[in-house]
Amino acid sequence: MPDVPDRPAIEQIDAAAELWPALASLPRRQRAVLVLRYYEHRTDEEIGALLGISRGTVRSQASRALEKLRSHSAQHREPTSGRQR
Repeated sequence: MPDVPDRPAIEQIDAAAELWPALASLPRRQRAVLVLRYYEHRTDEEIGALLGISRGTVRSQASRALEKLRSHSAQHREPTSGRQR
């Protein structure tokens, strides 16, 4: 079964301006895995070969990176009040 990317984690970051600082805050390997996967559309096998790591490590690094992006997104969301503008 092909690996299904977790696109909503990236899409949760509200503005594109937040994405690059969030990516920059990731450890180098995690950042590389996400850029290769989502921006260069590489497979886990290709990413592993490029970075010299196993397919399983690619997947675990992607998972950890996406979780950090989710956390970053949640921390930077504006609190909402019950009032409408």
